[in-house]
Amino acid sequence: MKRATGIAWLLDELPALVRDGVLEEDAAQRLRNHYGPLLPQHRTNWGIVVSSVLGSALIGLGIILVLAVNWEMLSRPVRTGIALGPMLIGQGICAWVIWARAESTAWREGASLFLALTVGAAIALVGQTYHIAGDFGTFVLTWSLLAVPLVYLMNGTTVAIAYLVGITVWAGDAQSGHEHAMWFWPLAAVVAPYVLLKTREDRYGPRAMWLLWTVCICLCIATGIVLEKNLPGIWIVVYSSLFSVMYLTGSYWFDETSLPGQRPFQTVGAGGIAVLTLLFSFEWPWRQIGWHYYRSGYGYSVAAGVLDYVFVAVLFVCAIALLVTSVRRRRSDVIVPAAMPILSTAGYILAAVWEENESIAWAFNLFGLVLGVWTIRLGITRDRLYVINVGMLMVSALILVRFFDSSMSFVVRGVVFILVGAAFLASNVMLLQRRRKAA
Repeated sequence: MKRATGIAWLLDELPALVRDGVLEEDAAQRLRNHYGPLLPQHRTNWGIVVSSVLGSALIGLGIILVLAVNWEMLSRPVRTGIALGPMLIGQGICAWVIWARAESTAWREGASLFLALTVGAAIALVGQTYHIAGDFGTFVLTWSLLAVPLVYLMNGTTVAIAYLVGITVWAGDAQSGHEHAMWFWPLAAVVAPYVLLKTREDRYGPRAMWLLWTVCICLCIATGIVLEKNLPGIWIVVYSSLFSVMYLTGSYWFDETSLPGQRPFQTVGAGGIAVLTLLFSFEWPWRQIGWHYYRSGYGYSVAAGVLDYVFVAVLFVCAIALLVTSVRRRRSDVIVPAAMPILSTAGYILAAVWEENESIAWAFNLFGLVLGVWTIRLGITRDRLYVINVGMLMVSALILVRFFDSSMSFVVRGVVFILVGAAFLASNVMLLQRRRKAA
């Protein structure tokens, strides 16, 4: 797709190049003959796709509501027929789409989502009719697994997103019921090939972006859910390593754009590192953690706890490997946030062995200040106003949380806030003036 766009741009520039004397007409004609006529590219009308998805969702939900009216007055065979009817219609629509509208993204997305909704309705209605035993978690997991074939058969991005959300909801329900949600990772791996396929096709396209944003959010939520947490405070190392891996991965794979919306891994990773830095600047995360407070007994599984240690080791090693790669490549623009796993692990060990809470908190106060100043400098260097504002926001948030748990007077706090606000305005004005001069 990118190559076709470049060829189209070159062919459009040829008349101007000939007119300005840069190329001879013969050379321009040879270029036209070499590349040949540019075939029209198929472009997806995303307005139609969104309308199709929303329309299918509304129709499916509407059918469910209509069926709920006077449901108890119907006989079991009638209920079964009504429950299975929309699903059979959805299957017929999907078969017709594969046969006659396979190239239409709108039809594929709409039909697959409609069928997925009717499958869920059929499961619920048949289960209610025949009083089949089951709980909410089992229902969500069954529904999600039955929707998986639609992801690959219909090339349904919307269904893939719904599947990821579904297994995340199932993991939360399972863990809250004192079960183990470790099966989330194999379940997530089921759609991993599809996510990779969409990313390779066009990693900056809407379908890949929606998928990757869903992956990032579900991954952050599911990580905290799946951890068994036998070892108190293990989440400190896990989330520090996870956000570092996401940040560095995003900086390598999505380095062709500066838009945060098109860099899901780096955006979520950077945001997570900033939030953790603020949390770690308090003393309470470092209290009562480590082996001295190991949890066991009812509600805690030793086997599941072992998986926590494996997960920690894998994430930490990946984070360090990416950090070493960044140093070797002299990527000074990512080294400061990527140091988070090392600092948090060192803090965890100190807090677990010596229970040195106050010193660790102040160390992260210093790291937060360094991180904010580094972000401001990065924004100035790259001429990105939003990056400067993010750095200023980081420094302001750090000052704000420290003021609320310190004994400083209101006058001192007010003066500091005035200085920070003035720095906000001055940095924005300076960068805007630089842009005007450059223009």
